[in-house]
Amino acid sequence: MKFFVYSARLTGEISDSIVAIDDAMKWGFGWKFGPFETWDALGVEKSVARMKAEGYAVPAWIDEMLAAGHTSFYKGEQYYDQASQTYVEKTVNPKELKLAPLAKSNGIILENGGARLIDIGDDVVALEFTSPNNAMIKA
Repeated sequence: MKFFVYSARLTGEISDSIVAIDDAMKWGFGWKFGPFETWDALGVEKSVARMKAEGYAVPAWIDEMLAAGHTSFYKGEQYYDQASQTYVEKTVNPKELKLAPLAKSNGIILENGGARLIDIGDDVVALEFTSPNNAMIKA
């Protein structure tokens, strides 16, 4: 619970976007989900009620978000923007390649405990490291 409150407090200070915070934790630490994605999965309203019951001070913008009827940080391809207090579209970087959908649609060619080789189409493959911290492990 402390981590969610900490992440929410830093929003606006280290990043204006919850998406950037989630991405930083996923890309930098190998997390599958960022703090706001995880918070959504647990249920924002339910977890905020528990946090308050346990004595945690939830940032005001979270209370304002819930009071306005917004009960999640993400809705499809939109995220809650603290500054505008509305949901806005996620920006998509055309240079970004998401491997998970490609692995499902095109298939995984080879896989072991530390990496997998994914067919990304046009006779091209991508090597994705799947071990903790993307470390290469000698077998």
